Amino acid sequence: MNLNLRTPWDVVSEYGHSALRILKVAHDSQAELARNTANMEAFPVGADGYVALVTRNEYLAIDIFRLLSSSIIMFQTMLDAAMADSLRLDSRLSGVSPDHPFRDQWEKTLTKFGKDTESFEKYHADIYKRFWAPLTHLTPNGLSPLKHLDIATVHQGLANGWNAYTFLSQGIGKPLEQDSWATICALHDLPKSM
Repeated sequence: MNLNLRTPWDVVSEYGHSALRILKVAHDSQAELARNTANMEAFPVGADGYVALVTRNEYLAIDIFRLLSSSIIMFQTMLDAAMADSLRLDSRLSGVSPDHPFRDQWEKTLTKFGKDTESFEKYHADIYKRFWAPLTHLTPNGLSPLKHLDIATVHQGLANGWNAYTFLSQGIGKPLEQDSWATICALHDLPKSM
C-alpha cells in the first residue's frame, strides 16, 4: 500500500474523509431500511417475505448505529489531531495547553485567530457532549442519548464541526477551499444538508 501521507495534516484529512465515507454507508443503509419498511406492506404479517424484511431491518438498524458511532468517533479523532498539530505548529497558540479540555482548546484557539466559535459550540453540544462522550465513556445512565442517534443530526453536527475545522485551518495558514463542506460531501455522494 502506497499512501501519500507527508504531513500530519494529510492524516487529519484522511480521518475526515473516513468519517464522511462511513456516514455515506449509514445513509445508504437508512435508505434501504426505508425501502424495506415500505415493501413490508406487500406481505401479510408473518409471511416469509415479511419476516425476511423485518430481520433485515433489525440488522440495518444495528448497523446504522454502528456506522454513525464510527463516523462520530473518526470525526472527533480528526478534530483532536488537527488541534494537536496546530498547537505544535503555531507559536501564537503557546497559551493553549494540550492538557486543557477539548472545548477549552478549541474556544481559545478560535478566539486567538479571531474566528467565530458558534459552529464549534454547536458541534460540541450536538455531537461531542450528546453522542461522543456517551459512546466513549459508557455508563448505564449515559446510554439514553444514543437512542436518538440519527443520520440528519450527525450530518448537521459534523457540518458544524467541519466549519470549526475550516476556521482552524484558516488560522494556521492552511485554508481549505471555499465551501469545502459541499466539496467533501460531494466526494462521498452525500447531500450538503439533510
